Amino acid sequence: MTQRLFCTLCALFALFWVAGSAHAAEEILNFDSRVEVSETGKLRVVETIRVRGENYQIRRGIYRDFPLMVEDSDGREREVGFEVLSVTRDGKPDEFSIDKANRAARVYIGSKNVFIGAGEFTYKITYETDRQIRFFSDYDELNWNVTGNFWNFPIRQARAEIVLPQGVRATDTAFYTGPYGATGREARSRTSNDGNIIEFQTTAPLKPREGLTVAIKMPKGSIAAPSQSQELGWFWR
Repeated sequence: MTQRLFCTLCALFALFWVAGSAHAAEEILNFDSRVEVSETGKLRVVETIRVRGENYQIRRGIYRDFPLMVEDSDGREREVGFEVLSVTRDGKPDEFSIDKANRAARVYIGSKNVFIGAGEFTYKITYETDRQIRFFSDYDELNWNVTGNFWNFPIRQARAEIVLPQGVRATDTAFYTGPYGATGREARSRTSNDGNIIEFQTTAPLKPREGLTVAIKMPKGSIAAPSQSQELGWFWR
C-alpha cells in the first residue's frame, strides 16, 4: 500500500467517523411535561421538548407517539381520547398531522416540504386526553407514561409536574424509568405543601426507547367516576 493511498483511506475513515458522530449527537436535551388533572378526570397536557438535530433523523421536525389503549383497574384494555390543541416550534405555530394506527396516535410535526437544518429546537405540544384515571375500591389513581417509550434518541433530562384538582392531596406516589415495563428508579419526586402538585425528575439520562412513568394515588372520590351515559358514549366513540 502506497503512502498516498494510506493517507486517503485514513481521511475517508475520519470523514465517516465524523459523520457518524454527528448523527449520534441527535438527542432530546430536555423533556418537560405539565399535566393538569380536572375533577372530571380529563387531562390537559403541555409538553415542552427541546431537541438537538443534525439533519439526520430530525430533518423536517419530530414525531410524538401516544398510546391509545391503556389498562383499567380490572386489567381490561380501554381506548382513551386524544385531541391535539396546538403545536409550536421555537414559540411559533408549526404544522402537524396525526396518524392513528396500531393502537397509537403518531403526531408528525413539521412540513414535508421544509427542512429545518441542524441546531437546537424547542417544540411545545398541548393536548387533552380522558379515561386515564383508574378507579379502585379504596382509591383513585393516575398512572401516566410521561415521555413515552418510542423515542429513537436519548433523553438527557425529563421532568413532569402533575397538578391535581384543588383540595385533592396525593396519598402515595411512585415512578419508574427504563424500557416499557421496566421498574428502574433513576428519578426523584417532590410534593408541594398542600399536596396537590407533585414534581418528578430523572436523575440519569434515558437511553433510546426508555422513558419515565409516574403513578399517583388519591383518596377515593377525588375524581368523578364516569356515569353510565359517559361509558356508553366512550363505547360508541
